[in-house]
Amino acid sequence: MKKLRRLAFLSMLLVILAGGALLFFRFDPFDWELSLVKKSKVSARESLLKEVRGLYRLNTVELVHKAVFPYDFMPQNPDWWQIFHAAETGKPDPEEQELLEFYRFCRDLGIDLVSRNPGFAVVTLVAKAGFELEGFPLEDNLLWNDSRLVIHLPEPQITEIIVQDPATGRYPYPGLEISPENWKRLTEYITLRIGSFTEEKELIRQARQRGEEFIRRLAEPRGFSSIEFDYSE
Repeated sequence: MKKLRRLAFLSMLLVILAGGALLFFRFDPFDWELSLVKKSKVSARESLLKEVRGLYRLNTVELVHKAVFPYDFMPQNPDWWQIFHAAETGKPDPEEQELLEFYRFCRDLGIDLVSRNPGFAVVTLVAKAGFELEGFPLEDNLLWNDSRLVIHLPEPQITEIIVQDPATGRYPYPGLEISPENWKRLTEYITLRIGSFTEEKELIRQARQRGEEFIRRLAEPRGFSSIEFDYSE
């Protein structure tokens, strides 16, 4: 009888100890980083970091634009003879001087703007926008508290401009023959003037919105119910 009582007492004691240990590790009253909930969040944070740590650049939006040169970069039907006359008399105004320099640049490329068929070039440009993360301490800017995650990010920006070159020696523009050297000059000219066709603020806004959507899709399955983004320096 005594053995049965002893066994019953020991069984109850084990149940009490097991229950106490479970509560201790779950709630961790002494904040010893032993809580299963905390360990779960640490694991979730590390898992998220693993997903994005290798990124040095996160492009989230791109704009493809076909620029028609020279017509996208000059006013419609300028009076070239008036411009030439002003140059000969030595009194061109700033706008005429700018057009005269543009005319000479086009002529060097093989486009004569006063001829019947001057020719033209279609240049495809791709502008990408997103987050430059190279050298950015992402580990220090991924902060969490219980189920709330705060992510500090750098401001998005235009990260890359790509000119899609046609195959060497094959420039399919009517009446235009252009050397690789002049093609390079032409594309550099257009690239420097990307603002003429890019609404930069809108592109940046879309880059931020899509970047946040991307990160949310990574973070939400890891148990974070509140995800906030901060761009302050």
